Amino acid sequence: MDNDTLKAILELLKTIASKSDGATTAATVTVGGMITVAILTTITQWIVTKRIITSEHNKVAMQINSEFKLKQFENWQRDFKEAMSLLLAATDPEIRNPFNKNEIVPLVHKIQLMLNLSNPGHKRVNELVTALALTVNGWNNNYDAASILITQGQLIDATKGILYLPENK
Repeated sequence: MDNDTLKAILELLKTIASKSDGATTAATVTVGGMITVAILTTITQWIVTKRIITSEHNKVAMQINSEFKLKQFENWQRDFKEAMSLLLAATDPEIRNPFNKNEIVPLVHKIQLMLNLSNPGHKRVNELVTALALTVNGWNNNYDAASILITQGQLIDATKGILYLPENK
């Protein structure tokens, strides 16, 4: 408020205090109503502004969280594809003979650490990775190239399922 308005209000209050006629009462009601409207407007504006700010904050937080999850999934997808490609190459009987356990076992561990076993697709990939590792390392009785290639084919199909690759239609 500026000084002139403040002086006018003080003068009005002095006038009200000194005499009580109809004009003074009308002026008092008018000023009281204006002050009440100003206070209600300020409170309403504050509430609306607070809700808008809260809504915008929640929207930005949700967007940042979504972008973080997307980036995290992209990184997981890239790293998983790379590890799976290396494992398939390291266990391919047409490329490697004999198999190098020192190369295969760390890849199996890396892939298994990247999988979420509560997801059925991930659990299936884990089972196939384990079966492939057991077979190529000679711990399974089926140590022929055909069974390795069949397991690799199943592993490739299961891996495609968890990488969200587009389906052929």
